[in-house]
Amino acid sequence: MEEIKYKEYFLFMLYPYKREEIDESQINQIEITESDVYRVLGEIGKIERKKDEKIQITLILDSVGGEIYPSYKIINLLRNKCDKLSVFIPEKAKSAATLMTLGADEIIMSAESELGPLDLPMREHPMLEEMKEFSALDVVRPFSLLYDNAKNLAINNLGIVLRKNVGLSRKDSVKIALEFSKDYVNPIICKIDPLLFSKSYRLLQIAQEYAREFLARYMFKNDSYETKLKKSESIAYELVWGFPEHGFVINRERARKQLKLNIVDVESFKGLSEFGKNLLNKPVMEKIIKLNKELKL
Repeated sequence: MEEIKYKEYFLFMLYPYKREEIDESQINQIEITESDVYRVLGEIGKIERKKDEKIQITLILDSVGGEIYPSYKIINLLRNKCDKLSVFIPEKAKSAATLMTLGADEIIMSAESELGPLDLPMREHPMLEEMKEFSALDVVRPFSLLYDNAKNLAINNLGIVLRKNVGLSRKDSVKIALEFSKDYVNPIICKIDPLLFSKSYRLLQIAQEYAREFLARYMFKNDSYETKLKKSESIAYELVWGFPEHGFVINRERARKQLKLNIVDVESFKGLSEFGKNLLNKPVMEKIIKLNKELKL
């Protein structure tokens, strides 16, 4: 089979700052925002495709995340412009940036590269007076834990004790146990803002749906219909619900073996020209990131 030859293009999206290093007016220097959509649109508008020419874009992405909708839009813009999309992570692509990597054909990672869970951060809520942000999963997960504990308490513990030791009927035992469980969880549930819960749950559903869409449409596009749907659903669910906290590090071995993503080691990557290989070289990337930070690009 003849090897497909691509014309290479490189797009840098580097956000080297930490939130504590800047003020809110400089938010676009640490994370992905709507302004990036227009910047990317301008950059890919410079690409001129000749007849029968195949385009490969390598996105060099370093970000703690950002807004989910701009991230989704950017990948759609890039996919509409190229035949193959690779994403290289010099250091980190967390949260919404992780979502962007799922829209690639392959994710290029080094030993230092990190992905992260898709339990997207919440902002602009009264709870944030003392916290700059918190995970949407931190709002939703307590309900699941409370349900499991209440169910276990009612059915597996108190209900059985009442039947065996007190001699009540199954019906009466279950009724008492359920009443006790309700009294146990109600004071906790009443303290949770229903609007916050609804917003958090919707955000997690959106992240899961976008992840599933990207994986099925792009990364696993060559698999059978049933296989790509099953894989995409499993990975999307794991990324949203399967990790204990927002800062959890997903290195390339975990991304490859646990999540089954299409991971390529940067050390052995053969999908680029010599220029591209030299560009992704670690010392070169470190200098680019340092210069980007110094110039505040």
